[in-house]
Amino acid sequence: EIELYIDGAAHLKSKRAGIGGVMFRRGVELYSFAEYLDNATNNEAEYQALIRGLQLALEMNISKINVKSDSELIVKQIKGIYRVKHPNMQPLYSRAMNLFRKFSSWKISHVPREKNKLADKLSKAGMNSVEK
Repeated sequence: EIELYIDGAAHLKSKRAGIGGVMFRRGVELYSFAEYLDNATNNEAEYQALIRGLQLALEMNISKINVKSDSELIVKQIKGIYRVKHPNMQPLYSRAMNLFRKFSSWKISHVPREKNKLADKLSKAGMNSVEK
């Protein structure tokens, strides 16, 4: 089973955003990513980080995943506790759920920000690296 820590970051005024994530197996880092997003809200960035992390895990033939996020909103929406009302969030939620279905088992849980520092750092690095 892989642990995937994810985070999204967005700057409202500049409309710049970034996503980051890191995968661990038994405490050993397997893979990390940091990518730039243009014109996304923080919640959209959080979903994009989740989607990218799930895509990468599937590309690496990982079948069991345990996702950790400091976004309570995303975690509760994925778990079905909160409804996904915002029209911009609905397609992102659908994409994430379709990816989750490709795993033999999956979990998602909320972690405090202090336990998500590496993914946070990667999302900020992604936000600050403009790809042309």
